[in-house]
Amino acid sequence: MNMPELTRITFNKEIMYGQACIRGMRIPVSLVLNLLAHEYTLIDVKKISFYLGLLGDFRNFIRSVSNYLKE
Repeated sequence: MNMPELTRITFNKEIMYGQACIRGMRIPVSLVLNLLAHEYTLIDVKKISFYLGLLGDFRNFIRSVSNYLKE
């Protein structure tokens, strides 16, 4: 199985116990997906986290997660 290049997702056992996180932030991918799964909008998620609001390529982040999960 070929792993897609994950430029917006990092795994580091020293950060957040190795959970998949948004690059450069201590925000677990699972948190963002959980919020979206519970009917939060992208705007809601960005309001909750100032740092996510700064993430200009949020849709590309979601695509990156989607591609990862396809594999």
